Amino acid sequence: PPNRMLYSLYALWSRGNWGMISTGNVQVASDHLTLGRDMVVPPDLADDDVAPFSALANALHISPNTLAIMQLSHAGRQSPNILGGRGLLSPAVAPSAIALGARSRDGWIARLLYRTLFPTPRALSEGELDHIVEQFVRGAKLAAVAGFDGVELHNAHGCGWIRICPKRELR
Repeated sequence: PPNRMLYSLYALWSRGNWGMISTGNVQVASDHLTLGRDMVVPPDLADDDVAPFSALANALHISPNTLAIMQLSHAGRQSPNILGGRGLLSPAVAPSAIALGARSRDGWIARLLYRTLFPTPRALSEGELDHIVEQFVRGAKLAAVAGFDGVELHNAHGCGWIRICPKRELR
């Protein structure tokens, strides 16, 4: 869950009177992290689980003009073996079994690290894909209950995103 350091950081940014601030990655699956210390949508939306996210939304709302957006993510094939929340031999899952790779012009050490940390993912079944969609829905519900103004659905590093703001229009 978010912690005091994150509350302080986002409150500082909100004091800058920005029009909108997105959180960093809030992972929808605890077994597909990016750095091992990502914020994660809790499996249940009980009051105790929602409270730290409400505190984060409140920190973002120090400036009443700032829209607080929760960025929901699933790291997919970019979830490393060791830090991703899975066992060492448990591959990441992705829509297709296409490995994340270093470019041919990268050195052999970079290529070895990519192969070691990011092996070829296992392709998702249709049922698993439906489950991930449900995890994103739970994340959107968390954002709404916690007091965020909207969500950003992070669908790929460098490939694009979608913002949904149910409470206010972006101007």
